[in-house]
Amino acid sequence: MQLRFAPTSPYVRKVCVTAIETGMDDLIERVDTNFKDKSSDLRNDNPLGKVPALRLKNGDVLFDSLVICEFLDSINDDFNVFPTYGAKRWDALRQHAQADGIIDATWLRRREALRDEGKKSESMINHQAKAIRHALDAFEGEVEAFDEDPTIGTITLGVALGYLDFRAPEDDWRDGRPNLTTWYETFLARPSMQATIPAERP
Repeated sequence: MQLRFAPTSPYVRKVCVTAIETGMDDLIERVDTNFKDKSSDLRNDNPLGKVPALRLKNGDVLFDSLVICEFLDSINDDFNVFPTYGAKRWDALRQHAQADGIIDATWLRRREALRDEGKKSESMINHQAKAIRHALDAFEGEVEAFDEDPTIGTITLGVALGYLDFRAPEDDWRDGRPNLTTWYETFLARPSMQATIPAERP
């Protein structure tokens, strides 16, 4: 399988962490893709022009990080990051949505902040910052209920916190969130997280 890859994308990192946790990483060839390059053939794999996109052995292509993660999970018989039924499944999917929202808001806020003066919207920046704070505060209150084994929810949360460190270190998201800070320090030590720390292209 071939994964259209960008080293700074948190959505790609989510897929790569899931691939490692489920034992599927050795089956994947990473294809470094600059989605900003107008000459890129990325739209042949994803008409939306986004990474990640996963080309399967039969030529089919999957895109959207959650879809790819669930596919990888479905072909692994030993360990699943998507709980299969009941309250644990819905908790994991809700946590995924909440953490993915942090990633989305961080990206949107950063893009808006980089616009030229006079064009950027401070209200939009503040709105996204508020969404990030509230989502983090909610996670702070539920850390003790997290499963010991990683789920798609906690994987995405780990990636979201790493993305804040990478793109918004000035936020100091750890301030006032000791439970989340302690949890992240432990989660970050996992081989899957250490192997996927984001970096700018040389």
